[in-house]
Amino acid sequence: MTSTLMTLNSSNLCSCVTTMFYNSAANICQTCNYQCVTCDPSSPTLCTSCPANSFRTLISSTCPCNIYYYDSGSAPCTRCHYSCRTCTGTTSTTCTNCTTAAFRYGSGSSCLCQVLYYDSTGLEICQPCSYMCLTCLDANNCTSCNTTLYRTLVSTAPAACGCITYYF
Repeated sequence: MTSTLMTLNSSNLCSCVTTMFYNSAANICQTCNYQCVTCDPSSPTLCTSCPANSFRTLISSTCPCNIYYYDSGSAPCTRCHYSCRTCTGTTSTTCTNCTTAAFRYGSGSSCLCQVLYYDSTGLEICQPCSYMCLTCLDANNCTSCNTTLYRTLVSTAPAACGCITYYF
């Protein structure tokens, strides 16, 4: 005998369907936490499996979001901003960790590009500035110059780094 909420197990006892747990205080089957597909019969938050295609991984009876995703309060995790490795809160731009291999570093809740690199919107990996630039807006538009190469900022559009006097 089977209902929509309970099934008859191998011991001929009723048990909740796998997406639910038995609340003994209320004597009813209740839905597992949104992070779980299946949960421990004793608790809605002790996951035994995670939803497919939700960007979650089962770790010690929990289903946290994978790297590059955050928990927005629903089963599928939401993608962080392209510059974040991990993020939190109600917005994808609140970075909690940055990918150093992408030439990024943390500054407050943002992941900025390191010196010699610029943020190419939409790409996780910062792109290299021209060899003359220390910092830049794009590959050929310097905002400061690499003084170890005896360069100084020339205020023309796009801004470039020319040689200082007596160097060429």
